[in-house]
Amino acid sequence: MVAALTLSIPAPAFTEPGPVKPAAQVRGEVMMLTAELIVVQSSDGTNILIPLEKETTVDSALKVGDRVEVSSSPDNRIIAIKRLSP
Repeated sequence: MVAALTLSIPAPAFTEPGPVKPAAQVRGEVMMLTAELIVVQSSDGTNILIPLEKETTVDSALKVGDRVEVSSSPDNRIIAIKRLSP
């Protein structure tokens, strides 16, 4: 009977929390810009397609050719797209 009581304790009570994933930032040049998405070319030449959401803060003066910094949350949602000074 004692064994049955010990096995009834839920397993999550014994698990340790995993590492917290940090927020990410990407810098690059705007290659394409629409109301729904932006394409940024990173310094290594990779084009990154970034979907824009209602909550995403985008610099209003942003245009193709601008250098930007894209910030995302730990769950990979785009938080902000900021134009960098030349």
